[in-house]
Amino acid sequence: MSLPFARSERSLQTDDYRTALICALLVLPLFIAWLVWFFAADLPVQEVSQQLTVDDEDTLVANFTLADLPNLQAGDDAWLRLRLPGSEQLTLIPVTVSDIRQRRDESYDIYLDLSGDYIPVTSLPLAGGQAAVDVDKRSPFNYLMQLGSR
Repeated sequence: MSLPFARSERSLQTDDYRTALICALLVLPLFIAWLVWFFAADLPVQEVSQQLTVDDEDTLVANFTLADLPNLQAGDDAWLRLRLPGSEQLTLIPVTVSDIRQRRDESYDIYLDLSGDYIPVTSLPLAGGQAAVDVDKRSPFNYLMQLGSR
């Protein structure tokens, strides 16, 4: 059974595109914001240490096996990832890079200072702990292009 032509023409006249227009006006700014983030945001590339120790001067030393000298300077931020007693989750503690030294085996020792004086270095549970540093920052687009070139 087919509908008469007049009835289908009437339904076309009563249809409006308000819903589609409202959806487009909501989605368009979100899409533009995503594009700006995708091409312009700086997401950190982090390296995690292989070993974390305390030297004779109560300074934290994190050993990294990096291929190249990291793009770090004294004063840059880093983080300790430690499992504190009584906690099941890793705790992030902010630290500051104080020095970078290359070893003979092509690894790097990065010396870290606690950013705050709220925890003595000697009381930190370093067993199983790690240090994380930002070695580069890239946009998601650059990450994608790097993956495509491999």
